Amino acid sequence: MKDRQEQWPKVLPEVRMGDRAYVIDLRLGEFRRADDPSIRVVFDSVDGQIRSDHANVQTCQACGVSVIVPGGLTDDELRCVRCFSRLT
Repeated sequence: MKDRQEQWPKVLPEVRMGDRAYVIDLRLGEFRRADDPSIRVVFDSVDGQIRSDHANVQTCQACGVSVIVPGGLTDDELRCVRCFSRLT
């Protein structure tokens, strides 16, 4: 079953910021413009941090994995999906 799932195309989440839509690629740690994927903004850049705050993207300081956090959760509830460290 796992082999079949790996063959399926992956749909990346999108977020609108102003008049543009960006695709969020958690694996690569970047936002890409939906209309021109060659324009990328990495999470670690200043612009990437602004976009991450807007899109609720959190990156674990312990292991570096990034996740999209749904609204309404408190900091006490946020844990990394890989190492279970607190996300702050």
